[in-house]
Amino acid sequence: YQRRVRGPSPSHLTRRRAMESAHSADELRERRIYDLFCRIDSCKSGSISVGQLAALHGGDHMGWVADLNCDAEGRVSQRGWSDFFCDLGRHHGPEQVDMMLEYLSKNFEWVQDCGTIKFPPESCPDHTPLTKSEHQQAVHIFGKIDRTSQQRLDQEQILAVHANDRIGLIGVLMARHCNQAMPLEEWVDLVTIFKAKLGPELLTFLRTHLARNADDPKTVVPEPKRFVVQLEGSLSSPQSDHRCAALQNHTGPK
Repeated sequence: YQRRVRGPSPSHLTRRRAMESAHSADELRERRIYDLFCRIDSCKSGSISVGQLAALHGGDHMGWVADLNCDAEGRVSQRGWSDFFCDLGRHHGPEQVDMMLEYLSKNFEWVQDCGTIKFPPESCPDHTPLTKSEHQQAVHIFGKIDRTSQQRLDQEQILAVHANDRIGLIGVLMARHCNQAMPLEEWVDLVTIFKAKLGPELLTFLRTHLARNADDPKTVVPEPKRFVVQLEGSLSSPQSDHRCAALQNHTGPK
């Protein structure tokens, strides 16, 4: 009798390869997180400001940027940066981490064309209606996002050009359009609310940011579907829920 030595079963090999692949993907993701921090921290101070990150997020201080663990001076360490993406992955999955990294990296390259990261202007609410120019620009952005000319937008399309940040300014303000498509008229109404909350200068900053992302062929904008909004909780801070509730109650000018 000769003992037969059996190797690993095919299913065992498949599982092991899947684990090795996932491990490699995690290592690559961690390297990208670290590399992006180093690129933003060009002066090698060991920290980056929340203002810089808000600038890379279209001036939106209210979304995931607000959940960064920063010090009294509003700066985020490399550890706090890594913890932020760890929480993001734990709550929303690795795909969202990859999307956010790609989004911030792309925006970083854009702002570098100006030589430095420009801080978004201070919020200065303005409850006046949109000017003729602002209205035309709002219509222009609507057309950029509506790539298939459906004459309506849904939540996923709009979030696609803003890193899918559902707890940020855009995601929260869209809550007033629950369970319905957003035609052009309602999009203009939404932009009017942006102006009321942000002021004209920050509105211009955010509008430029959305148009630039909509123009990028790498930005995957899905086709419209039934408009469903589900506000998600914050990554780690209960204050985010308070911010969301406050904005959701604001109906804005008609």
